[in-house]
Amino acid sequence: MKIIAIVGQKGGPGKTTVAENLAVEAAAQGETVVLFDLDPQASAAKWSDRRELENVEVQSVQAARLAHVLKVARENGVTLAILDTPGRAADDAIAAARAADLVVVPFRPVVNDVETMPAVLDLLTTAGSPRSFAVVNAAPIQGTRHVEARTAMEAYGFTVAPVVLYQRNAYADAPAEGQAVTEYEPQGKAAQEVRDLYRFAAKQMNRQNGKPVNHPRA
Repeated sequence: MKIIAIVGQKGGPGKTTVAENLAVEAAAQGETVVLFDLDPQASAAKWSDRRELENVEVQSVQAARLAHVLKVARENGVTLAILDTPGRAADDAIAAARAADLVVVPFRPVVNDVETMPAVLDLLTTAGSPRSFAVVNAAPIQGTRHVEARTAMEAYGFTVAPVVLYQRNAYADAPAEGQAVTEYEPQGKAAQEVRDLYRFAAKQMNRQNGKPVNHPRA
């Protein structure tokens, strides 16, 4: 079983959006997926309550039980677990990152998000330097802000996904229907972005079987 943790050091960068959409795309690619919602706000769990499809199981759990629920998932044949972590809860994020084969760090191309990255670096180091990459989320469709943000992240030492998630209505509208963007608008641009992001994440997980390489420089 592979494990992806979605982490950040503040609320609002789109962790749950990325978690939900990666989970659905992984299921579409044949994975048996469980999304573990570690956030007390339970946004992913509430999204699951609105879903009609049952291709992605969502469980709301506390970080203290993470090792147990991952063990049970592995024994039950789950092939991919995705961990959606809360903002401003370093201990929970560290536990998730420590368990993960891959850590994904969504960030918006705004200074408030970029300035949290030293704290994220500290978190990843404390977690044992798992393989990780950052992804630009909610980028304006016009302009070059995402390019500037990418440059800033690379200056911190992060690997940044070549895929950009732009600020599209589908990302806001799909969750209201309990869907991912690939279900809500299968032929839309947001759906293609998610497919490309999942493909990149899958390659990162498979390159060295979850070993801690290509970690951002402290």
